[in-house]
Amino acid sequence: MNKSMPVLINSLPKSGTNLVAKCLDIIGYSPVTESTTNKIFSLSSSAVLQKSIAAKLRRVLWGARLQQGYLVGLDSPVEMSRKVVQNRLLSMSGTTYCTGHLGYTDDILNLCLDNGIRPIVVIRDPRAVIASLVPFVMRRERHILYKYYTSIAEEDRYRAALKGVHRLNLNYQSMSVRCNAIQGWVFHEDVLLVKFEDLIGSKGGGNDSDQIKTISDICAHIGITLDSFDSVADKLFGEGKHTFRKGRIDSWKSEIPPRVIEEIESDLSDTLLAWGYR
Repeated sequence: MNKSMPVLINSLPKSGTNLVAKCLDIIGYSPVTESTTNKIFSLSSSAVLQKSIAAKLRRVLWGARLQQGYLVGLDSPVEMSRKVVQNRLLSMSGTTYCTGHLGYTDDILNLCLDNGIRPIVVIRDPRAVIASLVPFVMRRERHILYKYYTSIAEEDRYRAALKGVHRLNLNYQSMSVRCNAIQGWVFHEDVLLVKFEDLIGSKGGGNDSDQIKTISDICAHIGITLDSFDSVADKLFGEGKHTFRKGRIDSWKSEIPPRVIEEIESDLSDTLLAWGYR
């Protein structure tokens, strides 16, 4: 008998959040939505940093102000009201999930564990994350990096994705800081670690055996029993989530300029080793 539990999918941006979300969609889960707009909700800084009217309104309503808040977002962290974060997480029940980009804190993890929310953390080769981020920004005029990226050469965009950007009103953390912020989730025994490369399958350059095992691990972690994992795997790669671009695990090798790859591997040598990418 299934005893399905709500899920928090936590990740670095561009690490495969949507692939895991699609896996849950296929299994029968649904994302948390905002009650006023019915749009999918995510615990990320983009919810308040975008240039839309809705984001500006959230900045006013969701700011921590005089009460203690949570830092939300790994790339451009913002302080968000504890009440907002807690309400969003605790609004979930049964087969629902919420995505987020949250640095590790004991209190958010314990909030999940104490209320039956199953945390999943998604990681991906940081080189592939950087390769995915640059074209993602260049397709979105509302992204906080878009204006800056259009003012610099392509190679420097990849370098900025690695080193971060700190200019006047623009604050985007380095890849090293982003990886370190999520490290506590990656190595916690109560959090299921999912590697993008293990879930993508052979159609995305991975391995079908790893894909089936990862789907099985996800189902066991969230309390779902399936007769066959193959049916989930068959539907997983391809269309379905709007930010799911190429999805091939090795495409970064031809996308990032060689000089920047050398810089990435120097700056992130410890993370690449700890996460099993060296």
